[in-house]
Amino acid sequence: MPTYREKLRLIDQANAAMGPERTTRSVRRRRGADSKDKGTEFEREYGVYHAIRISFLAMLRNENGMSSHVSNRRVTDVDDLVVISDTELLYAQAKHRLRLAWPEVEQDFKNQLEDLKMTGLDAGSQVELVVSRAGLRKSLDDSMPAAFKGKVEVKHYVHRFSEWRSFAEGLLSKAGGDLAKRNLADYYYIGWKACNFHGTIRDIAKCSADHSGFLLRDFEPKFELSPEVETLLSAVKGMDYDIEGDIFTFGMNRHFRSPLGFRCGTPKWDRLIKRLSNAEDLDLIKFATIAGKIR
Repeated sequence: MPTYREKLRLIDQANAAMGPERTTRSVRRRRGADSKDKGTEFEREYGVYHAIRISFLAMLRNENGMSSHVSNRRVTDVDDLVVISDTELLYAQAKHRLRLAWPEVEQDFKNQLEDLKMTGLDAGSQVELVVSRAGLRKSLDDSMPAAFKGKVEVKHYVHRFSEWRSFAEGLLSKAGGDLAKRNLADYYYIGWKACNFHGTIRDIAKCSADHSGFLLRDFEPKFELSPEVETLLSAVKGMDYDIEGDIFTFGMNRHFRSPLGFRCGTPKWDRLIKRLSNAEDLDLIKFATIAGKIR
């Protein structure tokens, strides 16, 4: 299977060859999707599920998140969600409808399948029509055009905790708990939105971690404390701390974790260390008071 970079190159070539009519239609659809109706929310909720899933798998493989991409913005025919990574290629059209018939979307799927075949990316790729109602899924499955059988999958998706529960534990920082698990999709939605619904998993995970208050992990490399800072932090009475990637969190006896967190190496982190260096007889309470005042 082609690598992530090779897939991007081939997909960009196919998009460039779409022609003005198909390109204009896709651009207009994307503009219409920004109206924030229930259909738009549904397609982005499905995208959030995949962002969570891809992030979990990338962390499990100790990858850096730069070779996985989740987009609701690509100009293509089946365009509500495009997932590109070294191991998969997914195109999905998501519909929050009471009724839907194949003639309404058939040409888009036909074009997408032709593009995949033209670029040699058809083997191992996934093309989906995702609906919010189970009965509609069955109807569309039963009436699928013969040319799409074995190439297009009709799926039913409901945006609920059970869909991403199995991924949640692996995405939490040590400061995260049950509430962070429950809010995981909300954090990833905000993080993906901050990336304009188009970005690498590394960028999406970083924005999501920021918006969670560092209750989530991301792909940033391990930050190495200087010996002086390590001595300063270790001297705080009654406090333990963790650094996951470049995220610093602290607490007491590995049980209580403070909701305050910092990205190491940032100006805010530098201000914290400077304030701590000028303080005396630090304990957990004094440390938390200083940390809470850093802006």
